[in-house]
Amino acid sequence: MRLVLFRHGETALNGEDRFQGQCDPPLSAAGEARIRQVALALARRAGRWTGVYCSPQQRAVQTAAVLGAALGLGPLPDENLRERHLGEIDGLSRRVFAAEHPDRMRCLVAQLDYRPPGGETGASVRRRFTEFTGRLLSTPPPPGDILVVTHGGVLNVVRRHLLAGQEPPGMVGTGRAAVVDLDSGPGDRRPRLSLAAWDVDPVDLPLHQPLQRRSTA
Repeated sequence: MRLVLFRHGETALNGEDRFQGQCDPPLSAAGEARIRQVALALARRAGRWTGVYCSPQQRAVQTAAVLGAALGLGPLPDENLRERHLGEIDGLSRRVFAAEHPDRMRCLVAQLDYRPPGGETGASVRRRFTEFTGRLLSTPPPPGDILVVTHGGVLNVVRRHLLAGQEPPGMVGTGRAAVVDLDSGPGDRRPRLSLAAWDVDPVDLPLHQPLQRRSTA
């Protein structure tokens, strides 16, 4: 089962390079324009998509609505795809926070057990995402690609899991995607992901052709 993990379109907070977490801004004009561009490209292969899932936060719902309409599919919101709760640092400038608190910034990005004050650990986000993929395996949709609209923090946790022990690549940009294959481990039904592509532009990516696999987990 192939999943295209799509990071929502840009918001004003993205444009200002601020943490968003549980903040719930809408897409910016630039974000809307980008998503419309992606929708036109994906619509040319509309018959190969069998499901669209999204975080229930506004920026993801808006993104999924535009893409789903182009594919003829109604998006299904899922609480487990919400962005990581960042607590007290929600809305702060990433650049300023990294300059003033470099150790906390490193922990936030690299340590799954780190919990920002009032926020959520990366391990909790990983458990949520695993619950989501486990449900897909237990009740699989018809064969085809599945579009999953989520957030940068969620994708950051996924990349740490996929590339354990390796230096991970940078974050997936807004309006861009990671591509993973989902199956179950031998002898059980636990979800297993393998990374096919990272931080790619769906406008140009041949989604329905085999991709060079970069890592497995």
